[in-house]
Amino acid sequence: MKRIYKFSGLIALVLILFVLSACKTEKYVPDSYADSIRPSITGTWKLVSMKESPVEYYVSNKITFIIPEDPPHSINGSTGINLYNGTAWIQSEDFTCGAIAVTKIAGTQEEEKNESEYLRLLKACNKIKYGKDGTQPVLCIYNKEKTIELNFIKLD
Repeated sequence: MKRIYKFSGLIALVLILFVLSACKTEKYVPDSYADSIRPSITGTWKLVSMKESPVEYYVSNKITFIIPEDPPHSINGSTGINLYNGTAWIQSEDFTCGAIAVTKIAGTQEEEKNESEYLRLLKACNKIKYGKDGTQPVLCIYNKEKTIELNFIKLD
């Protein structure tokens, strides 16, 4: 009977080691453009314009986009009525927005529409560009066809 228990324990150990060895870890791949803009883009950004050709949407002055220094690949901010957090990857000039979680506070119909358009457009974007307008840092997140464009100015 003891042999069966030892054998079962050995099988369990092998299975655990197999599962752990199958886990995938992401290796950091240096990217000169993303690495060069990362220190500049971390912080809080305020949305100043939101376009989906040919429509330019109303922009609440309360929408923010935050790229924290840590943890990597995270984003958060305010939609004007709710807070959101999620994931995003920047590789070269490519931008990939992952899942976004949003709190559920009710607002006016206009605020809720503005929130839903902002989050929809943010997820549809796949490019990012950092620059300056004079001395003001600006961030543009857009799609490759340039039919969707979210423009931000830095707050901090």
